[in-house]
Amino acid sequence: ESTFEGGALSYQLRPSLSVDFDEEVGQISVESTYIVKIRSDEQTHITGEGNESGESLLASLELVFLGLFDLQLEEGDRIPTREEIEAYSRSTALFAIHPFVREAVVDLTVRLGLPPLTLGVLRIEMDRPTHTN
Repeated sequence: ESTFEGGALSYQLRPSLSVDFDEEVGQISVESTYIVKIRSDEQTHITGEGNESGESLLASLELVFLGLFDLQLEEGDRIPTREEIEAYSRSTALFAIHPFVREAVVDLTVRLGLPPLTLGVLRIEMDRPTHTN
């Protein structure tokens, strides 16, 4: 989840991920759904509607992107485990899809008559290795 505050607008980005692996053709399909909620403080003053924090929902976007990744497995290659497929999807696949999400959000917010909303670069939280002595 990401939050951005710029002037009177703020947004929340909630991505979710669905992964499928077709062993016969060696393809990973990654469906990435993004829900973007854009809120405005100013809208509250105009309509009198809002939530507890004084903000009101200005726009809600739901974007669905599908990435298809070909593993090009050769005869005798080991089939990746489910954990490896999941890790690939949460990292490499999301990094490949994210620029398209950013472009779509900018385009849609401008078409809605809002200031262009440029999402930040994708950051993935990684578990830090534990050091043992």
